[in-house]
Amino acid sequence: MKRLLPLVAALLAVSSHAYAYSLSNLTSSERARAAQHNNDQKYIDTYGFLEDCRRAESGALAPISLPVQPQDYDPTIVTAAEQKIVDDAVFKAVLALLGG
Repeated sequence: MKRLLPLVAALLAVSSHAYAYSLSNLTSSERARAAQHNNDQKYIDTYGFLEDCRRAESGALAPISLPVQPQDYDPTIVTAAEQKIVDDAVFKAVLALLGG
């Protein structure tokens, strides 16, 4: 089932709407790093989505409530450990949507 995750993530990315995060969605350290990237919207969307995934993984956000991955989410911006958090949260969100 984990092998389907990249396919599901790609489908979700293709079907996503123009959801954009703001600097307020980022932690203070992520806001500081965003400033180093000239507050690039791709960076903000990537780390905003990562923060939602962290909340879903910790139980602060129901997996079914995880927003759709932004179209400009860039996995090359995050670390391998952060990408694992995203993959796991998206997997749980898909399971929740399927009723599992």
